[in-house]
Amino acid sequence: MATAAHASFGFGSQQAAADLAPHLGAAAKAPVIWLAGAIACAIVALVVAAGFGASPPLAISSWFVGGPVAIALIACFSLRDTRARTHTLYSADARVPWIYRLSLVLSLAAVVVSALSIANWVGRL
Repeated sequence: MATAAHASFGFGSQQAAADLAPHLGAAAKAPVIWLAGAIACAIVALVVAAGFGASPPLAISSWFVGGPVAIALIACFSLRDTRARTHTLYSADARVPWIYRLSLVLSLAAVVVSALSIANWVGRL
């Protein structure tokens, strides 16, 4: 006998219709906290790379924080936003695409400034 968690959704299923639409209730929103984290990482990386970029460990760490870490946070946002859009009710905010673009641009700037600092250090070896 199949339980609700293991029931098939095929022909002859005993699954209740209410279980097929679990997203009833409050409207889902875009999880902008992930974008805020990406923007914070990018800004910190920009400040560190611009102010202390002559130090190789700080330049490399600012590249890591502004690049892979910020992009990973943006990816988490994309994943969770796509999941939130599958809810029955989704409250779309017009500012979210602009915040998304800002996080990408700041991350790109952080990577470029950090990479230039690293290249400057390597060029002086």
